[in-house]
Amino acid sequence: MIKKCFVFCIFALCIIILLGIGSALAGSLRVVVQCPSSVTAGKPLDVTADFYNSTSNDISISQVFAMLEGSASNTLGLFGPFSRSLSLTIPSGNDSGNKTIRIIDKVPSGLKGKIAGATVATIYNNNHVGSGSCMVQVK
Repeated sequence: MIKKCFVFCIFALCIIILLGIGSALAGSLRVVVQCPSSVTAGKPLDVTADFYNSTSNDISISQVFAMLEGSASNTLGLFGPFSRSLSLTIPSGNDSGNKTIRIIDKVPSGLKGKIAGATVATIYNNNHVGSGSCMVQVK
């Protein structure tokens, strides 16, 4: 009975590793993004982002991707992704503190009177993605 349990445990561990679930269990980078309550069309949109590292290693970030999503003139609009430089190392088990990130230099006028989504994403440890989003009223 113990031998069967041992073989099953080894088999389950191999499946977890092959599916990549092991890295998810080991921790991740969580990105919390906060939008202002509103933004004026034609003006820039800046958000604050806080990066939480729950992995067992330090995470270095040199670049983030910023995107704005919304329904402009009755069509779905995706503005970006725009590459933004960010020099940041987050120790294991810590957060970055709030960082200001420019989403877009000029919010499109087609979004006026609508709610838009702002997203910040980054790639870390070669192939893992951390991202967060928020909503903002466009005036």
